[in-house]
Amino acid sequence: MTASSPYRRSRSAGDGTITKSKPGTYRAELRWTDASGAKRRWTKTTRSLREANKALTEFKRLRDSGDEPRAKTKTLGGLLDAWVEFKASEVSVGTIDQYRYALRHIKAGLGGAELSKLQPQAIDEFLRSKLGELSPRYVKLLRTVLSMSLDQAVRWQLLASNPAKLSASIKQSQVRGRSLTPDQAKALLRATQGDRLRGLWVLMLATGLRRGEAIALEWRDYDTQAHTLRIERNRKKSGSAVIVGDLKTERSRRTLPLSEFVVQELEAHRLTQLAEREHLASLGVQWREPAAMFTTAWGQWLDPDNISKAFKRLAEKAGLGAWHLHELRHSAASLLLAQGVRLEEVSELVGHASIRVTADVYGHLQPERLRAATEALGGYLSGLDDE
Repeated sequence: MTASSPYRRSRSAGDGTITKSKPGTYRAELRWTDASGAKRRWTKTTRSLREANKALTEFKRLRDSGDEPRAKTKTLGGLLDAWVEFKASEVSVGTIDQYRYALRHIKAGLGGAELSKLQPQAIDEFLRSKLGELSPRYVKLLRTVLSMSLDQAVRWQLLASNPAKLSASIKQSQVRGRSLTPDQAKALLRATQGDRLRGLWVLMLATGLRRGEAIALEWRDYDTQAHTLRIERNRKKSGSAVIVGDLKTERSRRTLPLSEFVVQELEAHRLTQLAEREHLASLGVQWREPAAMFTTAWGQWLDPDNISKAFKRLAEKAGLGAWHLHELRHSAASLLLAQGVRLEEVSELVGHASIRVTADVYGHLQPERLRAATEALGGYLSGLDDE
């Protein structure tokens, strides 16, 4: 099966088609002529055949019932409601929560605008007004979500073009997270002595795991023979609930080799956890999550927010002041680079989407690592000059 000769599932007239042009990508398409005689076409790209069939079923339901986006989306607010409902089956719960957060702001400012008359100038004015209220990062999110919904309006043939693409982009300065110095890392490790979650703190500092990746680990992810750790899940907040969701990027699914230092800490943590389980059992209390690598003292999964608060207390105990848990990730990457590990390897270890992301975040640390190279070349050229 090739991209030039895609598979197409046969269907009777009016039932639409599902096309697969590359592995893991399906496109559902429905063409028909509406009551006014206009030719219509809806398409949706999905990541599975099941999702494509579901999209096609929804297309036909909307067509046959007359309850289609064209009837609902005379205003931008109507389009946004139809779009987020349409995207719900395509992305994770956490992503939909982000979209809905953005939509609340967009609908409050532009929701009543007639869709066909929406102009780039109005979008520019709205986004500028939000810069005094939200950070550039979130204003950029508003523009992105607005553009995505208007792209869908073009595909639904509600608009000829996307006005958000003509609006001014939002400039966002690169915010560099702090990283622990070697002395600060040493102070932090000293402060973890006697902490029941020392294994978690050591693992995060040594590997750069994201918070959600670390607290989602199960003992089956740890290969005691190969001394490796599989990263396959993510625990995160969705409203007030904690859910197991997809990893941030495809490259986040990775297998990490563990140093002997980290292996010893994990084995010590396992013994501590077993002792805690036995103590609770002696009191007639059952350990709640025997598969979980890191838990509360009652054997329950850790809450993302609570573990961030615990780290802040630990940092203060170490005399470091106020630090955020995510800064452990920055620290791991920075310390790796300081030890001479190549940027490509750091990118793979921390699970960035691409090396470009790593370079954008940590590229400012490269000059010192390159000093030896420039000094070597300078010495060579100096020698030539003396000849």
